[in-house]
Amino acid sequence: MNAKKSFKISEHINSKIILYAGILLRVFYVILGHVSESRQYDIGPIDQGDGILTGHIGYIYYLNIFKHFTDFDPREIYQFNHPPLHHIIEAIWIGIVQLFTNDKYIIAEWMQIPTCIYSVILLLAVLGITKELKLGKSGSCIVMTIAAFHPTLIFMAGSINNDGLSFMFQFLSIYLTLKWVREVNEETKKSLITIIYLALSIALGMLTKLSTGLVAPAIALVFLYVFIKSWKDNKTFPGKLFIQYATFGIVCVPLALSWSIRCLIKFDMPINYIYALSEDSWQYIGDHSLMERFFIPNPVTLLTNLAHGSIGLSENLWIQLFRTAALGECDLSTFPLIAKLLLMLMMVANFVVAFIAFFYFVKVMIIGSRAKYPQMTAINKIFFIAMYVVLFASYVSFSYKYPHECSMNFRYIVPTLIIPAIALGAGIDNTNKNTIENAKTKRAWLSHLALITYIIFSITTIIIWSFY
Repeated sequence: MNAKKSFKISEHINSKIILYAGILLRVFYVILGHVSESRQYDIGPIDQGDGILTGHIGYIYYLNIFKHFTDFDPREIYQFNHPPLHHIIEAIWIGIVQLFTNDKYIIAEWMQIPTCIYSVILLLAVLGITKELKLGKSGSCIVMTIAAFHPTLIFMAGSINNDGLSFMFQFLSIYLTLKWVREVNEETKKSLITIIYLALSIALGMLTKLSTGLVAPAIALVFLYVFIKSWKDNKTFPGKLFIQYATFGIVCVPLALSWSIRCLIKFDMPINYIYALSEDSWQYIGDHSLMERFFIPNPVTLLTNLAHGSIGLSENLWIQLFRTAALGECDLSTFPLIAKLLLMLMMVANFVVAFIAFFYFVKVMIIGSRAKYPQMTAINKIFFIAMYVVLFASYVSFSYKYPHECSMNFRYIVPTLIIPAIALGAGIDNTNKNTIENAKTKRAWLSHLALITYIIFSITTIIIWSFY
């Protein structure tokens, strides 16, 4: 029994070490990086004298100064159209900071504290996901490594727009859905509390950024599956589940849509309003063909660009997807040669890991059997595949509808990061199990390549964002 217990403890130590390393890296990044120089999106000017601030910082200061929501059409000022939860939290926080300083640049640095906390909670949610899925030691470690060291999630620890809080709620919603399914199967009364937490997670996420609600269709499919299965197995109407779903709807829907409905009634702002750049913007790519934008880029052009220390092909969705996932929207021309080489290595490593993880996504979640991958129950497969398809389809649709470079940023589909990572973890667990049961069976070379590549990827991430 003691041996078993010590094994179980050691099974989670590595995941927790990776968690602590990820937390330290985020704190390190926030302390060393300046807001004006780090990866920020749409924050607007930090200090505009006595003029009106725009962007997310302007929105935060508006709430901080006037203590009420906009009494004008939010579309009139850049980024004021967003739901206000993140900006309310930041407005309260800078009110505390202002007790000690009125320097707007110092205050802007302190705005990163809440976003860093969101990023840490996200990592805790990922650890919870690995436990709910009962991934083994290796599987948990690879999932935690991808979450802890992925550049986009590191950037978000210091990015003072509303993405960080939105990501946190999306990942919490994934964790809470898995937790709720387990509790329903165990017929525990805790499932009612969990579904209320899930409703709050989605609703508060949509009060942060409406796109958080993209996780909802997959969760709705889970609800439907559980309902039908319960009715079929018990041969009676599942009244308790119906009450839970009604409770979920009562909590989630009014809260999630409250800001959008307010703006619709008061200012005739469409519920799904999105600020769109004009065709005069330098980011406009609508003059490129659909082939150039959505199909595989010309490899000769790409290699030529890389040889000259740039990536180019900014009109191509796949290039932008992998570039922004690894590098944000940084300009390679501003970096010295050694940093350019490291950044390119990071992008290549990101592509290799993503490719291998997607291979496992197909192998484990789409064609894999429950006997081979016990974590992939029918309901888990439905949940993860539906979420992946909805998010990626939305991303492609968004890129098509709004033909600008910024529309293809990886930050719009961050939850798709964790789904192939889970498949990779489950696949490696299965490989390890076969290795233990049959000494002649060797681990798949693909698993080795994934682990080695991601170690390089992670180390490169730390070097770049710590020293450049």
